[in-house]
Amino acid sequence: MAHNPVMVSEVIEYLLWDYSGVYVDCTVGDGMHTKAILEKIAPYGGKVIGMDRDPRAINIAKSILENYGDNLELKLSRFSDLELRLLEYKWARFSGFFFDLGLNTSRLEEAESGFSYKVDGPLDMRMSPKDTLTAAEIVNRWDEKRLADMFYFNSDEHYSRRIARAIVRYRNKSEIKTTFQLKEIIYKVVKPPYQLKSVARCFQALRIVVNGEMEELKAGLSAAHKYMIDNSRLVVIAYNSSEDRIVKNFIRQYKYNTNKSKFGRYFRVLTPKPIIPSKEEKYRNRASRSAKLRAAELVEVADA
Repeated sequence: MAHNPVMVSEVIEYLLWDYSGVYVDCTVGDGMHTKAILEKIAPYGGKVIGMDRDPRAINIAKSILENYGDNLELKLSRFSDLELRLLEYKWARFSGFFFDLGLNTSRLEEAESGFSYKVDGPLDMRMSPKDTLTAAEIVNRWDEKRLADMFYFNSDEHYSRRIARAIVRYRNKSEIKTTFQLKEIIYKVVKPPYQLKSVARCFQALRIVVNGEMEELKAGLSAAHKYMIDNSRLVVIAYNSSEDRIVKNFIRQYKYNTNKSKFGRYFRVLTPKPIIPSKEEKYRNRASRSAKLRAAELVEVADA
């Protein structure tokens, strides 16, 4: 089932400047952002290259976007392989790169994926079946300090040490195999009304580590910057502070300075403060509540 894409009009506003250009959607998901982009640029000959590390997402996008023919190409790729995928398009000048870092909500409805604390299933959380590390291995094998640090540094979980201690105490008696087992462990050591938020943060931290999301994000942003042309746009929607911090610092690293910037490739910041969804969108689409959009435009400075 397709989900409601977050901040569609804002993505269109900041991403599209050349309607006949080639845009890369690095997180095609179920194709809804891609569809909105194609609706604007396809009539002018524009093209989207849609990528995702999840084979299931690619298959869903194929069915939703089947009418766009030569205006669309879909490829299975993680962020760390983005540069290799882009090398296949030696002819292309990429007008923009888009990253939506949220988990496809349809994934949360699948018990077998183990992403959600709302349905009972195996503690898996792998986006790609080719990956080997699972959430079960982490909660049953990592030591207490490592678990606590993971919860704290990846999701800002305030009760990280208490939760890590409870996990170790539980697994000393019995292996933790399911999402509901982990949820129950957290519920027993975190008092209301903070239980649900702690569960959500811990599940998020596990997903981030299982899929190497922070390292993948850094690799994807670097590849995008390398293949952007003058006036190209970078648009990223992040859903937690760790991801948003990486995006903010990456853009800042290449920020254009009129007085200091010499020959090179820089970013002109389009969003001095991150764009957040409207109150109406937050009410209509709960998945958008924590979203922050940042955008930048590439500036190529010639040697004076």
